[in-house]
Amino acid sequence: MVNPNRILMGAASVTVALAIGFVMQSGPQPQHLTAAAPVQEKPLKPAQPAPVAAASAAKDRIDLDGIALTVAPAVEQEKPAVLPVEEEAVLHAAATPQLDIAPIVETPVLDQPEASCDPQMSARAMPAAMVELTLDAACLPDQRVTIHHNGMMFTATMDADGKLTVQVPALSQSSVFIADFGNDLGAVAHSAVPDLMDFERAVLQWQGDAGLHLHAMEFGAGFGQDGHVWAERPGSADQALAGQGGFFTRLGDAAQQDAHLAEIYTFPSGQAARAGDIALSADVEVTSGNCHQQVIAESLQLSRGGALEARELVLSMPQCDAVGDFLVLKNLLQDLKIAAN
Repeated sequence: MVNPNRILMGAASVTVALAIGFVMQSGPQPQHLTAAAPVQEKPLKPAQPAPVAAASAAKDRIDLDGIALTVAPAVEQEKPAVLPVEEEAVLHAAATPQLDIAPIVETPVLDQPEASCDPQMSARAMPAAMVELTLDAACLPDQRVTIHHNGMMFTATMDADGKLTVQVPALSQSSVFIADFGNDLGAVAHSAVPDLMDFERAVLQWQGDAGLHLHAMEFGAGFGQDGHVWAERPGSADQALAGQGGFFTRLGDAAQQDAHLAEIYTFPSGQAARAGDIALSADVEVTSGNCHQQVIAESLQLSRGGALEARELVLSMPQCDAVGDFLVLKNLLQDLKIAAN
């Protein structure tokens, strides 16, 4: 739980840059942030999947050209002679041509089964503009996979049977999802999400142990009060569909090294029972892993019926004597203005 007495305002050390780009799928065009800190342009570098070398086995071949046969010289026989049986056998053996090479033994070529792996992924629309992804790759048990969707990305892990099921907040009405195993293997799935027009979404994403959290304060709620929606008070899609507030989704397997992680807040503006503002903010805890380092985060924000907006944050963290403190980033996301329906 965040200690309000240990909050640091992060505006003074925040740098905001442009551009969001990912390996498998391009996101929306980024915009400048209006922030108290200096602004610098810093495009994201697309990550390229590592190429997989194709191994080919070459067969050894022996070339017989140029190998001469040697023949023992013929024995002159001016007069017939009667030889003992043992000597006659030796004479016949000496007249037999001999190869001056070792015998060639062919090694049989064994048929080796061809390894095949064809991951399959399906997408199914769910209530509250969610999409359930089912990924099946029996040949890749316990493997790391990165899911890409409209600029959002997160790292997941296949189970021991090579299966994965996860629900993802959609960011477009015609949603495309890409699974990338990082070894030239992957899968693609598509789903229509017609009810997305009734929802507002905000995404905060990063890579590694950055200590970031997304917060939504609905209709004037304070920290820890009803209406404060975040990782420790996530709400539910059922509550949102009933018009009782927004809900929170966290994606990504933090146990993976340098995993891509994402937190998503969803509000059902099409079913809102009251009008008012929702304050969106992010905070980052100063830890021994990120102190005196740079933290890079990205936000994606989808307004009801509007375009997806993307921003990038580059934050210089304090010295390590500030471990345990929090930096509050109030200008990374735009607050929501909700009209009653």
